Parts: sequence; structure tokens; C-alpha cells
Amino acid sequence: PDVRGAVAEGGYHNMYEVMGVGLPRTLIENLIQWGMQAAYRLNTGDDIGVLDPVGALNALPGVPGRGLFLVYGSDEPSLPGAQRQLARLKSLDAAFMTALWIVPEAGHGGYLGAAGEAEYTRQVTAFYDCLFFARCEAWEAQWGTGKIN
Repeated sequence: PDVRGAVAEGGYHNMYEVMGVGLPRTLIENLIQWGMQAAYRLNTGDDIGVLDPVGALNALPGVPGRGLFLVYGSDEPSLPGAQRQLARLKSLDAAFMTALWIVPEAGHGGYLGAAGEAEYTRQVTAFYDCLFFARCEAWEAQWGTGKIN
């Protein structure tokens, strides 16, 4: 309840959806999928299904009305999934301060290098300034309205 918002970088997808879990597959595709799921469980101790941050947000009471700034690279293969997730989040609550910054020519994890330190700092600072200090001019100039009351 004390978390007002977050900046989240990359991978805002439901991993089951990305992997096509439950969809008809060939035997080889099923073996590869099973291997990926097993490797994740062995390395983390968790089922790969926990990789569903937006689903987790949707399931928690009181989450709408908190800020979420998604930072994503234009070269990430799951970018369309991130865009669908953003649309779902925005449909939850009109006052939900949410945006997806697509960093040009960035792959997964390469946001700071592709955008540069000054631009990355400008974007993230605008989010936190609006979220915590009600100084929303920079945020609204870039992303429009939708600040938290």
C-alpha cells in the first residue's frame, strides 16, 4: 500500500503468453518449451508463470491509481506484448499514471546506453517529480495527463 508507483524496465509480458503455453505445438516445440520452463525453475525455484507483472498488478486490490512507467527497447521482440499490456493497464482506471517509453534502437537492458544518461534521467525524473511532488509539467508535456490525484 505504501508504493505509489514504479519505473519498470523491459519484459512487461506474460511469459506463458509469450511462450504459447497451452497452445497446440509439435513434439519438438513442446520439448523446447518444457526445457525452458524446467531451466527457469531450476535457476530460480519459481514457475515461469510468475513472470506476469501486469497480471499481478491487475490482481491486486487498489493498484489502479498508482503510477507505472514502462521503459522498453524498440528492438525487443516482445514489444507488441508490452503495448497490449499498456492498453490493458490504461483501461483499468483513467487516473492511472501509466506510460510506455519505447527507447529507439535499444534491445533488452540497453535503454541507458541507447537513450543516453541525460535523456534517461530526464524521463525518469519527470515521472517521479509528478508522482511524488506534484510537479507534472515535464511529465504532461511528454506523456499527457493521467497524473495521480
